[in-house]
Amino acid sequence: MDRRFFVKSSMAFGLGISHYSFGSLITGPSRRTYAAQSLNRICLGSCNDQDLSQEFWPKIAQRNPDLWVWLGDNIYADYASPEERQVEYFALQRNRYYESFAETVPMVGIWDDHDFAYDNSDGNYQDKDQSQEAFCNFLRLPSQHILRSSQGIYQSFVYGGAGAMDRRVHLILLDLRYFKEGDHLLGEGQWQWLANELLTSPGDLIMIGSSIAVLSEFTGFGLEGWASYKAERQRLFELLELCRVTPNKCPTH
Repeated sequence: MDRRFFVKSSMAFGLGISHYSFGSLITGPSRRTYAAQSLNRICLGSCNDQDLSQEFWPKIAQRNPDLWVWLGDNIYADYASPEERQVEYFALQRNRYYESFAETVPMVGIWDDHDFAYDNSDGNYQDKDQSQEAFCNFLRLPSQHILRSSQGIYQSFVYGGAGAMDRRVHLILLDLRYFKEGDHLLGEGQWQWLANELLTSPGDLIMIGSSIAVLSEFTGFGLEGWASYKAERQRLFELLELCRVTPNKCPTH
């Protein structure tokens, strides 16, 4: 089966991105999870103020999603202490509308500034590891889950592929807070991981989750977006272009 394929640095030199090195990919412990579950309907959401009504969850449930993906600002807990942030997460978990939804629909996700630390916060936030622990608790991750012992919450999931006609969905979720500093969003380790994810992707459909807008040119007045990080966004576009123009057979898993 033809898969989207990302080439290593040997081909990258011919495509104008020789200033990036992908010849020695840094992957570290595996952050990819495989699930036999097939996905027919995915629902995504963000910017959820836990102090407001949560009566919309049953309406989402009526769509019968196979997966819910949090894309950040899952709660608003600006400048909260680690303990206070955990309390705010818990308040949402105990909301009867959300609790019913979470009991029936599988969930994965990432954070953004308001649930990570505070508005437009970055990797200099001193309690970011405690914030990560609270995030893991919110998603009810097992005690031995990789995100409980690693830096940052970037991760990926491969769904489906069990049957001959079953298409695989490769969901890649980025962390735009833990490593953010100055003109950099992902940090070099996460960039290398992302390249490796694309290189070895078994997905028929690849989805990448970002907690801030990728294509919008409108930034400023407190609104963040990849457009403010032009070198980072160009690097992302070049990665995706390489993936688009070089179809090949990826390794099977």
